[in-house]
Amino acid sequence: MSDESLIAYVNGEYLPRDQARISIFDVGFLRGDAVFDTTSAWNGRIFKLSAHLERLELSLRAARIPCPLPLEELRGVIIGEPQVAARRPAARTSDRKGSRPHAQSRPHHR
Repeated sequence: MSDESLIAYVNGEYLPRDQARISIFDVGFLRGDAVFDTTSAWNGRIFKLSAHLERLELSLRAARIPCPLPLEELRGVIIGEPQVAARRPAARTSDRKGSRPHAQSRPHHR
């Protein structure tokens, strides 16, 4: 697959890779808050997609990042467009131009 054929799903839209953008004020970008799960596909089918989505949901919950879409909708985004990159990050985003206080940014250990 050539780089020209890669697309990204950003803010509810499928975009060519070279048009995918996030704001420099995105909290996930500013803080580096993100989780991802990498999948593999063979013959047009994603291997163990349900297990990948469950792991992604657990990782998001552990990082206290809201899932950008309900899992079934996310599944549809993934399956509905086979050229979508297999690595799908989810980052904490906000329309605010500031960021969270440092005390709220620290991980809580149990």
